[in-house]
Amino acid sequence: MLDNFHMFESKDSSYVALQGYLNRTTVIVRVNSSAIDDLDQFGGAPTQEQRTAFARHNSGAIRAIAQTKIERDEAEPESWVGRDALAVRINGADFAEYLSQPAHRLSYAAFDPRAQVKWGRDGRF
Repeated sequence: MLDNFHMFESKDSSYVALQGYLNRTTVIVRVNSSAIDDLDQFGGAPTQEQRTAFARHNSGAIRAIAQTKIERDEAEPESWVGRDALAVRINGADFAEYLSQPAHRLSYAAFDPRAQVKWGRDGRF
């Protein structure tokens, strides 16, 4: 099971990055920005800040999606800061599959300009 799951800053705006560990192996999860943009419930193009907030609000769902992809052997080996790691890419189809389960929901508060969430520099609330 993925543990110590948290956000980390990415300089690449094509995805939002999260990191966790699976049996001491680093797992890098990249959520494609286009997958988040396609979920936008308020119209318009989300900002990178909104995409990041969306990932924070839905880190449990993203963790579950990543765990499923790892179990299906859909993770790719990668070198991360000179160490072996696993890379998982999440796209729109992954969110659609997750939402197809009756009990699964996502929070769209990040797209609501009235919603403000405070979190620490380490990516945790």
